[in-house]
Amino acid sequence: MTKTVARATLSSIPPPTLSFSNAPTTAWEELAFQAEFKAQKLADLCKVSLRTLQRHFARQFDLTVIGWLTEVRLHAAYHRLKEGHRVKVVAYDLGYKQLSHFSRDFKRAHGIPPSLLSRPTLPRLF
Repeated sequence: MTKTVARATLSSIPPPTLSFSNAPTTAWEELAFQAEFKAQKLADLCKVSLRTLQRHFARQFDLTVIGWLTEVRLHAAYHRLKEGHRVKVVAYDLGYKQLSHFSRDFKRAHGIPPSLLSRPTLPRLF
C-alpha cells in the first residue's frame, strides 16, 4: 500500500499574508518552508510553472514570489532570535549560506542587526 502526498494548487491556497501574532502559519508559509524558500520549488509544489506562479503573485497580491519568500524567511528569523536562538544557527537553519548575507537582509528588513535580538538583556544595576 503506497501513500499519496497531496500537492497544493493555486486555487486551494489562501493568499500569502504574514501573521505577526502567534496564530498558526498559513498554507503559503508552510509551503515556503517546504520549498526551502526557493521560488522554483514553490512552483513545483503548486504544480505550476515558475512563470505562472510569478504572474499569480503579481496579479493577486502585488508581490514578487522571491520578495514574499524573503519576508517569510526574515519573519521566522525575527521570532527565532527573539526566543534566544543564536544568529548563526538561525541563519543556517533558514537556508542562508553566508552569515553576512543573512545579517544584511535582516538589518534591511528590520532596521537592526540580528545580533541585537539574540543578546539577552541585562538588568540595570544603577
